[in-house]
Amino acid sequence: MSENIVIAITNDYPTDKYNLLIPEKSMQELSDMYKIVVNEVQINNDATNGGDVYVQTKGYNGGDDKLALNKTALSKLMSAAGIQILSSKAIIPSTTLAAIEMAKAIGKVVDYDTRDTAHEVTILVPVASGQFRTVTATNEIIIADLKAEYMEQKKNLKVYVNKKPVPATDEEKLDAVEKQLTQFLSHKRGQCETKTLNRALREAMGIKPTYTKAELQKPFIVAHVVPNLANPELKKVMISQYADSMSNLFGPRSTVKNIEAPASEALLIEEQKVNDEEEATKIDAEIIEDIPVIVCGKCGVVIEGIDKQWTADAIIEYSKTKFQGEIYCPDCQKEVLDAFRKAKGGN
Repeated sequence: MSENIVIAITNDYPTDKYNLLIPEKSMQELSDMYKIVVNEVQINNDATNGGDVYVQTKGYNGGDDKLALNKTALSKLMSAAGIQILSSKAIIPSTTLAAIEMAKAIGKVVDYDTRDTAHEVTILVPVASGQFRTVTATNEIIIADLKAEYMEQKKNLKVYVNKKPVPATDEEKLDAVEKQLTQFLSHKRGQCETKTLNRALREAMGIKPTYTKAELQKPFIVAHVVPNLANPELKKVMISQYADSMSNLFGPRSTVKNIEAPASEALLIEEQKVNDEEEATKIDAEIIEDIPVIVCGKCGVVIEGIDKQWTADAIIEYSKTKFQGEIYCPDCQKEVLDAFRKAKGGN
């Protein structure tokens, strides 16, 4: 986006009132085939009651908690920025790979923590030139590192003895760390995936790793480039592409040629045409009228109803709600959900 556009957005949305997600601060003048769309996204900063964040680092001694955006919040920002997830999958942690290589070298099994987990996410990001770029990010959670972090947090832990706070023993600190670790392990895969997506979006959009509750009270402003359909040349191309896709899907329109009736039936047919001329004209008009169709955004099949409950409109509305505005047929909905569940380890 051009520097003038960036300045205009900054003036309209000052940083003391908004969180600006504009990674590109300046570039060449934007072509009139594209335009800038600015979306405002409000994040629920309640980390304890179904909000869009979770506590990344607890604030001690009166300090503010450091809040990270959860998957719901990231999905909102992705949708506003026109970003799509190309792939999201679990990968082998580095500790496991190191153990495998060591085992090969010494010919013996090497112990490693099976609780370690890792994830990889690739996203498709629209850029100011009208093209797209891919961003791939990985993240892993190593239990040994996590325990060390928890121990550091607990180094000044105090316990109450006879209603008086006293420094905790090493055993009490370790017990507190194990309890905290047990709570974390129940959702480690989901958090690892979220942190990986967060890392990819930080690179693509300039999202910070953590925010304070006060910072998240300000709405996020997301600016991205979309095709400018007011441009006549681009509009013509888009219409042509749509017509070609419809032709590939349904085939070219067929023309119906009149077949001459036998002479013995000609008068009867002509009389019938005169008597029903108004009705016939109405029917012809209905036949040649274009009927709009909605197709699956994944496989291209026409969305059709299954029964009285699952009409085409009901399937389309369910898909938009479930898949953040995307329209999929029932089969593709199942494939997307299966792929998502598989990426999360079957949960």
